[in-house]
Amino acid sequence: MGDCCKIDAEILEKKRVLVWVLMINTIVFFAQFSAAIIAHSSSLLADSLDMLGDAITYGVSLYAATRGDRWLAKAALLKGILIAVFSLVIYIEVIYKLLYLQTLPKAGLMTIFSIIGLLFNGLCLYLLTHHRNKDINMYSTWVCARNDIIGNVSVLITAGLTVLTLSRWPDIIVGACLASVLFYSAVKILKASFKELNA
Repeated sequence: MGDCCKIDAEILEKKRVLVWVLMINTIVFFAQFSAAIIAHSSSLLADSLDMLGDAITYGVSLYAATRGDRWLAKAALLKGILIAVFSLVIYIEVIYKLLYLQTLPKAGLMTIFSIIGLLFNGLCLYLLTHHRNKDINMYSTWVCARNDIIGNVSVLITAGLTVLTLSRWPDIIVGACLASVLFYSAVKILKASFKELNA
């Protein structure tokens, strides 16, 4: 009976954390995506799409949290696929900017919204760190939060380089690099989820 209550309490705690990070990521996505469009920033767009992917995957994680190991592995598999798709979207946007768009990104907007994202993603990472080794589902959500921190710092650096160089190249390069980080994370999550499904 005691073990059963302990398991139920763990599940409730995981669900509570997932609800919080889902709400945070959804709100920050809308703010960052709007800012990325106005600022003409590939790196901020990459960061915002990462937040959208996280919001979707946290919702899936919340659904899978009370189900068995196979469900958890399937949720992680979906997350890996979503992250890979978003990385490809960013690559396409970077290529489009290289070929057709000459506008200099607005470094001020990039700075403000990357700092906002950094603060909220830091909170998400803090909330998820305690649960990251509980199961594949929670581990993959923790990876998402860690990627967000990397993305926010990268956008901040990009904004500074844009001001220093008065060039769109830092934004293009960092946008492509962030897409690569996302793709690498997607591969790791997919490998782990396939391993769980085949176990």
